[in-house]
Amino acid sequence: LWDGLDDAQRRVLTSCRDDYLKLSEQIPSLKAEALTFAAVACFSMADKKSMYEHLRAAADADPKSTTALEVMVGFLAQEGNWAQALLASEEIKTRKPNGRSYTWLGRIYAEQRQWKAAEEAFRTATSYDDSSSAANLGLGVVLLKQGASPVEALLPLQTAWEKSQNEPEVLLAWADPDEVTSVLEQAPLERFTAKTLTDPAALRTRLSRIRDLLRLLAII
Repeated sequence: LWDGLDDAQRRVLTSCRDDYLKLSEQIPSLKAEALTFAAVACFSMADKKSMYEHLRAAADADPKSTTALEVMVGFLAQEGNWAQALLASEEIKTRKPNGRSYTWLGRIYAEQRQWKAAEEAFRTATSYDDSSSAANLGLGVVLLKQGASPVEALLPLQTAWEKSQNEPEVLLAWADPDEVTSVLEQAPLERFTAKTLTDPAALRTRLSRIRDLLRLLAII
């Protein structure tokens, strides 16, 4: 991204980063959030060292939040830095033990072919009410990888399919690009819940992240 920007655009991006850093110092209650935004700006500036430093500082600024850590895991996973991604995921689990955090752990263990550890993480994830189709899908896949019978893997895989019907973003993430464009061009997009994304650009970003995360399972 940075190499494709002209001088004016680079100045704007640099100014945004600096403004977020100043904000993190001026308003303590916004420190974690401001540092996370500064880190994302650093990523756009191809400054990964500063990006990870700001994400670490953001995580330390708010010990109850997992936002910065989740962003960190996402970048580490894209780079294939599984050892560090695992450490960050363990920290997420410690801060907020829920279906989402254990699903992250399962994905990372699976990426490293640690099937038993992945199975345990996915099983724990499915025990939480907020578990997603990805947790059940991961469980079914790692069971098969360990030599389980298709019958044993059938239940979590069937559950994954049933849950995915209530997760339209997961389905849309794998849809044909033309179909995605057609859906996103239907303005305005309808909001069904408080968390529904209605901004096409933001939704495209979310879909891209979903594809990246599910690819961790697709290759196993």
